[in-house]
Amino acid sequence: MDQILLVGALWLHNLSTVILIGYYLILALVFLPAFGRETKGSNLGQMIEQVSSRTRILIIASLVGLIVTGVYLLFMDPGYKSFADLTNTWGFLILAKHVVLVIMIGLGYFTDRVILPAVAKPVKGKSGANPFIKQLKVIVNLLAILGVIVLLLTAIAQVL
Repeated sequence: MDQILLVGALWLHNLSTVILIGYYLILALVFLPAFGRETKGSNLGQMIEQVSSRTRILIIASLVGLIVTGVYLLFMDPGYKSFADLTNTWGFLILAKHVVLVIMIGLGYFTDRVILPAVAKPVKGKSGANPFIKQLKVIVNLLAILGVIVLLLTAIAQVL
């Protein structure tokens, strides 16, 4: 029974990781460049808001899945000794991974609450693209890079 729980938790954890990191990778590598080319920046804010609002529940569900399964997997891992255990490489890598994840969650929340609403609003009195679009692109690219770093840290920790 323990192995079934472990397999289920690992599967849900990996699925949640794919959803969260995959979202930012696809947004950075596919949607933003395609929308930017297609609309010349004029409707990009509304298009991104539509994508974001449709994926928001998936992102929230993946965060909940990561937290619930992550706690279980952490306690089940033989390398886990205590919170923020820096006496071994595995503990350091897992701590670094979680620090990066917290940064990702903070940036994602900031983007969702501050940048996306600013991007979705038309710019009054100015011609051209909304200045927040550039900030959105920078943050989304950073989130994609941080997601790749999380995957790398996880892979290294699993080998140890």
